[in-house]
Amino acid sequence: MVRLSMRAVFFIALVCTVSESKPACAQDPSAGLIGNLSPIEYFRTRARADTAYRARRYAVSESLYKQIERAYPVDGDVMLRLGASAEELGEYAQAVSAYEAALRLGVNYIRSELAYNIAQLEARLGHEESALAWIDSALVARLRNRSRMQTDSAFLAYRSNPRLRKQAGMLPAGAFTRTAGWRYDIAFYVGEAQRLHAGPTRPAYSPAFIAAAAALSRDVPHLSNAQILVGFQRLSARLGDGHSYMLLVGPTVPLQFYQFSDGLYVVKGSGAGASLVGSHVLRIGRVSADSAMHVISRFMHRDNEMTPLWLGVQLLANPAALYGLGLSGDSTHVTLQIDNAGSGSRTVTLSTESSSLYRKLLAPENATGTPPLWLQHATTLHWLTPLPELHAVYAQYNQVYNDPHESIAEYAEKVTQALRDTKATNLIVDVRLNNGGNRTLNAPLLGAMAAFRRESPDHAVYIITGRGTFSAAQVFIAQAEWLVNPVFVGEPSSSRPNFVGEETTVVLPYSGAQGSISNQTHQGSLGQDERLFIAPRIPVAMSSADYFSNHDPVMSVLTSLLARRHDAP
Repeated sequence: MVRLSMRAVFFIALVCTVSESKPACAQDPSAGLIGNLSPIEYFRTRARADTAYRARRYAVSESLYKQIERAYPVDGDVMLRLGASAEELGEYAQAVSAYEAALRLGVNYIRSELAYNIAQLEARLGHEESALAWIDSALVARLRNRSRMQTDSAFLAYRSNPRLRKQAGMLPAGAFTRTAGWRYDIAFYVGEAQRLHAGPTRPAYSPAFIAAAAALSRDVPHLSNAQILVGFQRLSARLGDGHSYMLLVGPTVPLQFYQFSDGLYVVKGSGAGASLVGSHVLRIGRVSADSAMHVISRFMHRDNEMTPLWLGVQLLANPAALYGLGLSGDSTHVTLQIDNAGSGSRTVTLSTESSSLYRKLLAPENATGTPPLWLQHATTLHWLTPLPELHAVYAQYNQVYNDPHESIAEYAEKVTQALRDTKATNLIVDVRLNNGGNRTLNAPLLGAMAAFRRESPDHAVYIITGRGTFSAAQVFIAQAEWLVNPVFVGEPSSSRPNFVGEETTVVLPYSGAQGSISNQTHQGSLGQDERLFIAPRIPVAMSSADYFSNHDPVMSVLTSLLARRHDAP
């Protein structure tokens, strides 16, 4: 068999393209030959290999991918699937070879995870040094959740190896005092932030970040555990994004708060907190509600100032967090001064209880009338309803996940069908309660929106955003801005068009405290786009009176706008 070099293949293709003196080239069956396969044979063999791979017929897919690799050894994705087929067949050495080739060629897969997979295979082959070297490569490539190595069966034989213990985020052998243990955690966290964080300015290397970590380490003997965890959260906030945080775990009082345009209110409660629903919160612990929100805003991880309004209020129910922030002198209770309309202000103190409050805003309790559309199905991933009086379809997109009974692709088809059946000229997409998920699932709905927009110049798309619009939902609205040119209505989102994101798992070796350090950058807009959020073209705020009376000011504004649009001559 004559095997052509890639340079020869490209040269032949070039000659056949530009030379008018060799018309026979187009009829020559061997023209454009790739190895021993014609381009069409290559295409069909690849299709058969992919079909076999998806059907888990790995012996077939392995054989076909080998043919493809021999003919055209430049496709990293082919090598990835060849390696996966070999791995499934227990051919670990061949899998390692294929995966290494995939990394050299470049592949549409997370590099750190592939390096970690090679380390697992090398360990199963008994190649300890190679396995540990590949773990190092995975860590350099920003491997998430390094603590998984502690329980990974592939590395159990190496648990006593000091190198693996360090790689896995385990304490070195020996006893640690409390001070030494916490200081080890601080140094570990700084190292993880510098290794993982994907911020373009690399804030974990900044003098301010390093100095703050050193100050926290110095003060460990004088701080409670809760105060040290607050110190870690302050460090994570210096990373400057909404996905890097330290979990401030601990029991909470059974309340849920919301910052409306006219102040902070209790919106949910259970147990001893049930009677407080609807109360205006004037003070929390030692400070006013406004001061508490100001402190939390400076302390919270965030992409912009909307993030603390959405996530920060959750800390108000955590006594240990309030104590660690210096807002309260009690680490086990929360004291509030509240005002109830018609009954004046009073002070209440709540103990922690076992509660299961839903952290998204739900419909108000004990309110008269029907809840507004956006709160009627807040726990449903995605749903829609026609609004014939507005010549519209209302589509609420609450999470970027496939429902077990309806994928986002199927939902997008339902949206398209509803628009056609009703002959609607307006599409209203509500993402106020969508805090993210898997951004790769957005495409079908974006495609349906873009197709609707192109069908007629009379078609319009309105996207309702809010403080709960975050992460993969931010990717959705940023891409929609380009593809659909919608009118944004409501509040700004809690993310930027270009943001550092992705949840990771960071476990501190001594304390076991957990957090996240963002390790990916998401670009939903142009590189020079430095907006803190996509500002609504129609800004609408919600008051406590709106919420507790089941009134949605956003839909009121849209109703007025669309009625005038269709009444216009």
